Amino acid sequence: MLDDSATNNVNELYLRFGAPPTRGEYDYRFTTSSSSDQRVSVPLAYAGTWYALVYGNTIRTPAPTP
Repeated sequence: MLDDSATNNVNELYLRFGAPPTRGEYDYRFTTSSSSDQRVSVPLAYAGTWYALVYGNTIRTPAPTP
């Protein structure tokens, strides 16, 4: 689950088992287009290493600098 506090941003979330995902090669991906918050559900996920890619497609409100 990706929770972006800025509701006017557009984010993408990708998951892949065993190797880092790309926007073109992944096992699971976001389902809500043009949304700041994303959720990916993996039914019966395998044990092992999963990789995630968070891609900020449109960032209108960047996070504050600490």
